[in-house]
Amino acid sequence: ADACLFFIDRLSGGEAVNAGAGMDISIGELARLIGKISGYGGRLVFDTTKPDGMPQKLLDVSAMQKLGWAPRVSLEEGLRKTCEWYAQGTAGSRGEKA
Repeated sequence: ADACLFFIDRLSGGEAVNAGAGMDISIGELARLIGKISGYGGRLVFDTTKPDGMPQKLLDVSAMQKLGWAPRVSLEEGLRKTCEWYAQGTAGSRGEKA
């Protein structure tokens, strides 16, 4: 939301700006990080017989940097906050019968 509010007054319309950390992370690394943060104790299994798409996702953040915006929350902190938010929102709803 911070990036959206920052760019809304700085773009005239039609321009595309990627808002991100500008760091490269593989799908496997991201999955392991989410598992660590969420407390998942299971094993991650990747089905290598299926198409895997792009093995890594890296946004071009040069336009964002030229405009002067930088993220204030790291990927790990953002994932942690999201997991906490999700856990609070689902607390008490798991296993309940209607």
